[in-house]
Amino acid sequence: MQAMEISRTALDVEWRRLEIISENLANANVANSGKGVTFRPLHLISGPKNDFAAYLNARDAKNSGVDIDKLSGVAVLGVQADNAPPHMVHEPGNPQADAQGFVSYPAIDQAGEMTQMLQTSRAYEANIVAMNSAHEMYSKALQLGGTVMSLPVAPIGAPALVDQMNQVRQQLVTAQHPAAASFSQLLTQGIEQANQRVVDAEGAVRAFALDDSIPVHQVTYALSQAQLSMNLMLQVRNRLVEGYQQLMNMQL
Repeated sequence: MQAMEISRTALDVEWRRLEIISENLANANVANSGKGVTFRPLHLISGPKNDFAAYLNARDAKNSGVDIDKLSGVAVLGVQADNAPPHMVHEPGNPQADAQGFVSYPAIDQAGEMTQMLQTSRAYEANIVAMNSAHEMYSKALQLGGTVMSLPVAPIGAPALVDQMNQVRQQLVTAQHPAAASFSQLLTQGIEQANQRVVDAEGAVRAFALDDSIPVHQVTYALSQAQLSMNLMLQVRNRLVEGYQQLMNMQL
């Protein structure tokens, strides 16, 4: 589910960016504090989770080939304060004015913050669409797998069928897990992974119920992963049952 994970990292970054923008706008008209320190505009710094050089495929370096298995999305790299001097406004009657009657306000460009907020909103919406598209593609793939695997099997002898199934299984194991031992181990790992995702989804829902500051997309992402994992396990279970029934009904 790499595509969904990449979109989730982007949603996390844009959510944090919106928090920074909100903080800036909230302090736009706040004068210097009692300690004489004026709020400075904050900027969220984001970038790829991994250094871009790590994405490049060493076998195809001349053509700038990228190793797609190393794609990992984006992350918040830090938050920096702006060094712009504060706006000095002459307000002699303001209790926070200095000896010359000036009050310092943060150098916040409200129009610029609003523009960035719109960009952040559009980026957030685009990644929501990407995540939904990935979810739909995974779901369609599961349906396709169910349809293909439900096709009738030509009546052949039991030994030949067993050999054929072993050959297919061995090809899959060799291609994806060269050191894997057995199908039962792979199945057990898949069940454990699906169960863990269900547990994670329950934890996310419980945490969101207790603390509404948690981004809602993290909850929906956890629920989506749990749903897809359970659907996959149900497909595997149904295919195993169908295969067992076909073996039991086969005439030797």
